[in-house]
Amino acid sequence: MLQLKGLFFLVLTINIDFLITALKAESNSPKLLKRRIPTDTNEDSSKRLSVLISNKLPNDTRFYPTVSNSFVGHQIFSDTIYINGLYNGRKKDSHRARIPNFLPYVITPTSSKKFSTKYMQDLDRGVFSAQAHSDSLQIEQVFYAHKLFTRLLVTEITITVSAYGFYDVAVQNMTAKLSADIKFRKSKLFKCKTPSDAQHQISNDILLASYCSGKTLIPEEDSSPRLPIHIAKTIFPRNLKMNVTSGSLPVTKRWVFIMSVAPDRREAKYYYKKGCIAAKRGILQKFHEDKWTAIWNHGDIRIKSNSSLGLLVKSSLYYLISAFPIFTKEYPFQFFGASPGGLTNGGAGKYYYGHVFWDQDFWMVPALLPIFPDTAQAVLRYRVQRLLPAYVKARSLGYSGAAYPWESAYTGCDVCEGAAYIKEEIHITGDIVHLLKQYMLLNGGHGLTEVAITKLESCEKGKKNANSRRFFSINQQQQEPCVTLPDIYSCTEITDEIQCLYATGWDMVREIAFFWQSRMEWSHKRGGYVINGVMGPDEWHHPVNNSAYTNAIAARSLKFAADLARYLGACPKLSSQWDEISSSIVIPFDEERQYHPEYDGFDPSKNVVKQADTIMLGFPLMEDMPRQVRLNDLLIHRNATTSFGPAMTWGMFAINWLDVGEQERARSDFLRQLANIQPPFNIWSENPDGTGAVNFLTGMGGFIQSIVYGYFGLRVHDNHLSVNPVMLPESNSTDVEEMTLHGLVYRGLFFDFRVTELEINVKLVGIDKPYLTYPCAQIRSVSASHRLCNAGDEATFARGKLELSLES
Repeated sequence: MLQLKGLFFLVLTINIDFLITALKAESNSPKLLKRRIPTDTNEDSSKRLSVLISNKLPNDTRFYPTVSNSFVGHQIFSDTIYINGLYNGRKKDSHRARIPNFLPYVITPTSSKKFSTKYMQDLDRGVFSAQAHSDSLQIEQVFYAHKLFTRLLVTEITITVSAYGFYDVAVQNMTAKLSADIKFRKSKLFKCKTPSDAQHQISNDILLASYCSGKTLIPEEDSSPRLPIHIAKTIFPRNLKMNVTSGSLPVTKRWVFIMSVAPDRREAKYYYKKGCIAAKRGILQKFHEDKWTAIWNHGDIRIKSNSSLGLLVKSSLYYLISAFPIFTKEYPFQFFGASPGGLTNGGAGKYYYGHVFWDQDFWMVPALLPIFPDTAQAVLRYRVQRLLPAYVKARSLGYSGAAYPWESAYTGCDVCEGAAYIKEEIHITGDIVHLLKQYMLLNGGHGLTEVAITKLESCEKGKKNANSRRFFSINQQQQEPCVTLPDIYSCTEITDEIQCLYATGWDMVREIAFFWQSRMEWSHKRGGYVINGVMGPDEWHHPVNNSAYTNAIAARSLKFAADLARYLGACPKLSSQWDEISSSIVIPFDEERQYHPEYDGFDPSKNVVKQADTIMLGFPLMEDMPRQVRLNDLLIHRNATTSFGPAMTWGMFAINWLDVGEQERARSDFLRQLANIQPPFNIWSENPDGTGAVNFLTGMGGFIQSIVYGYFGLRVHDNHLSVNPVMLPESNSTDVEEMTLHGLVYRGLFFDFRVTELEINVKLVGIDKPYLTYPCAQIRSVSASHRLCNAGDEATFARGKLELSLES
């Protein structure tokens, strides 16, 4: 500290060299599988269910925290940003296109050790903050992917000084190289005007921004475009300076930096201006946090316990919600699906390249569906919009109807690099129908209209193929709903004009039924339909004949198509045919051992299973079978399943164990999932040794499903839903005192289910106007019945099975 002209000037510069080396992942260790739920040791107990706090970052950079809003995502301290739907590369080489990170940093993993640091992931507010402080200087940098203005990534830097002096804080440029995926044009200056009342104190000028644009280098298909990207970003200095020579202390200054990314120039500039105006008014972060507050008020899973289980649940929900467009009606965008590694991963050679798998439809969305049906709506639209490429794939394999690709990205054509997956792993086509069915059961017929009429957003306004309705049934009144799609044989023949065709959820279900019908054959020996040469969820064994899971999901696809056809008054002859076929599909069964083999010739003593497969006949497919058969399925397949498979396996085992009353086995497998959660920011890894994809949304989906469908016991039936809760398992001698499923949506009514050791309280918390034809909900237990008719009505029952139905 130097004295000059009677004043003390302090010159401080933070060392911010960004040199991070990825460390070798932990080796396989059985002790990882024994991880217990730790007792909460956070200093501030009021934050223990919503804030992840650490004084240091993980040794492995893959487990650094992330921020995402389903349109734009960023791993903190990375030089890369991704946006939803922006891919570069041909076919199997398609991957998320890298956008350089144009946000500044003042605190990095290599910041000076002279400062005390703290890192916090605030789940309630949807922000990550890094703090550094010394005796006279405190720096906080906050990052968030704006949940309302979804094209924005924002960082806010606040510096507080408590001693007179000159403070010079270095700013780290994280841009690094531009991009190997995008060719950018030269940057230009971009001015943002704000209203006269927007005079909130910000230390930097956000009115003058830098604008640039570019296109990806390689299109996914010959017929698909090079994808555009437009960026408007705040210009930042090399240093943030404060000269405090007089006045009261402490003194605080704040800097705001905005990065707006969009596929359209006007869109990128529009959202930058939105952010600019809100920042000048001091409400940019508030808008973001208010949106997160609305989300948590709408739906949540709340665990009251002295352990950190509630925080593990909250963080998993947070990362899942961050991956899907929820409450985006004010500022919508076309959604291109969620990848197993989320939106903050998926570049060239990394974490499934950002491709979309069955993980989205089967593992992630069902976890959120009961409290956030928007997620299913967005995903089903993504699938319906890609019906033509699915039709093309079925034709390329020699079959009718529509077969969805194992991996898809921008176009909906197959971007998988393995021929076996492309040809054999066909159960994804049935998994999509399974999701649509669950969505409709929760939303009634209204659920179909939510995804009924959709098109590729690339169509120019008003540019519709005049003949499109002869290919697609727009509604149930149409007189020709059973004709098939146009005769197209390759992705390259899908022209812009054909892409403008409108498709419906019914079209998708019908074409999938046609595919299954053509994919199977009658076996006189087996006395039913067989499906040969496939790969089930257990990818370690293929090709196999009659995968139990694949055949069962095919049967359910056909049965749902028949039911939906009758509901719409369409295809009476086909609906009867689909009914007959669905009931005649062979599901392998061992009469001697009374269990379902995974496939023809499966030997549980020799064949090691990769992940949950045949046990899912019980849940979620809900095959009707005796309890002993289901128990045999679990016991035999559990012994055959590898201990080091992906996390969602154990969540599915836990659900099924609970269904047959095996609570201790359920507890054991439920807790196994925790080995895949990497501290301190609860980033999930695909495998328990820390390897595989991160941040693994599929594992989170299995974990949340094990709570919603396992320990709450939620089941959705044709005309009612039921719950049969069991208290979440103890750990470290800590009881879960209370667990609440907040905001469950059932056909326009919103419920809270609060469960304790002795009781279940059911509260009607809201009513959606389109469903006012259902004035009351009827709740029944074995010994009592209550009607809930108005928001605020509630009833309490002894803990046990409840059924909820709506009065017509």
